[in-house]
Amino acid sequence: MLESFFLNLSLHLNHFPVIIIWIIQIIFCYICILLALKYYGKSGIYVYVAMAIFLANIQVLKVIEFPFFPEPMALGTILFLSIFYVQTFLVNIMEKKAQQNVFILEFQLIYSQLS
Repeated sequence: MLESFFLNLSLHLNHFPVIIIWIIQIIFCYICILLALKYYGKSGIYVYVAMAIFLANIQVLKVIEFPFFPEPMALGTILFLSIFYVQTFLVNIMEKKAQQNVFILEFQLIYSQLS
């Protein structure tokens, strides 16, 4: 049942224009960041970074073409950008130690996926 749900969802999403998918993904990422921060604080941000790195490395395999960019780009770019946003947010709003923890977490997750 769950497999058919995701199959139908992916079939429906393939019919949308790329820009619509891109905008939906941007809105979803930033809503997830705000909800994680509101309900779980810094711990929620750490979990978001871990999930975003994992999902972005999967999405990087999908190359999309935008009508306003001459070169194709990877779909995981939005998730990677949201991670950079989280780092900037932690530096400016929280303390520097929280940003360093996110930075170390990113490298540990990326290294573990390469191994």
